[in-house]
Amino acid sequence: MGFPRAGGRGAPRPETRFLPEALPKPSLRAWPGSVVPARSSVTLRCGAPTRDVSFTLRKGGRVWEMVQSPDSTEGWAEFHLPDVTSSHAGEYSCEYHGTGDPRVSSRPSDALLLLVTGYLQKPSLQAHRRGAVIEGQEVTLQCQRPATDLGTVMFALLKAGSAAPVQVRAPAGRETDFSLQERERQRQRGL
Repeated sequence: MGFPRAGGRGAPRPETRFLPEALPKPSLRAWPGSVVPARSSVTLRCGAPTRDVSFTLRKGGRVWEMVQSPDSTEGWAEFHLPDVTSSHAGEYSCEYHGTGDPRVSSRPSDALLLLVTGYLQKPSLQAHRRGAVIEGQEVTLQCQRPATDLGTVMFALLKAGSAAPVQVRAPAGRETDFSLQERERQRQRGL
């Protein structure tokens, strides 16, 4: 059995390759956490469900760094950010790439927001409600930055002992409100 003739010539048709479905998205974690003080170090760890892949770290959609996974790993790469400054703050994502032919890429990981503290004056935090709160009631905390701080900022509500912010919000002027009951409802719905 031979190849069909194209246009009367004896040239074979090119082989058709079907790419596998998109690879599962990787995970992206920050250690010691996603809120770090200026001049400290943070490690971003990207994990894939397979070995022998290369990784790309992106910040704000742009390539930040690429690494080849060492043979000894189970499909993860670490990106070290020593001596962080405000320029390191932002949204990061990672993806991994198969090393075979054709080269196939995963979907990007969920975004990880890295916050670097220590550049601005401390904000004030106060509850809109006074007295004891009954379980299930809404509690609104208002965070307000000092009048002397100018420029664009984001507010993050932190909980002692937690590595990630509870909530992140853009300000409305010099302040923003964090609703704890609303956050609990979103967490229960899986948002």
